[in-house]
Amino acid sequence: MKFEGTDGSLGVHNYFFSIDIDGNIKAADLIPEFCMKINEKLGQ
Repeated sequence: MKFEGTDGSLGVHNYFFSIDIDGNIKAADLIPEFCMKINEKLGQ
């Protein structure tokens, strides 16, 4: 699982979302707030 900014950092608006949980969910451009929410949910 990884969250990367479009420039390789976490300081940009568009993110690449890559995750493998019970299958493959990859390649999605998400806004930082949404990424944070997903990260929080996965962390619980």
